[in-house]
Amino acid sequence: MKKQKVSLEKTEMANIKLHEYWSDDKNRRASVHKNKQGFYVKLFEGGFLREVRRLYDTNEQYAEDCAENFVLGIFNL
Repeated sequence: MKKQKVSLEKTEMANIKLHEYWSDDKNRRASVHKNKQGFYVKLFEGGFLREVRRLYDTNEQYAEDCAENFVLGIFNL
């Protein structure tokens, strides 16, 4: 039992959701995540996952800016 718990903890720590952003009309959502490779952003529109942007060579601020720019309509998919 303990071995399974350790395995689960490693899985949870390998993929962490850090931030979430929403557009004013709630149509767009973006979430910033981190795994052992780096940061990535999930971009949702109309309730559907439209894209995952892997920003592994950037920092957390860059990933946050990407998420915010998407929900503000600065760029479209």
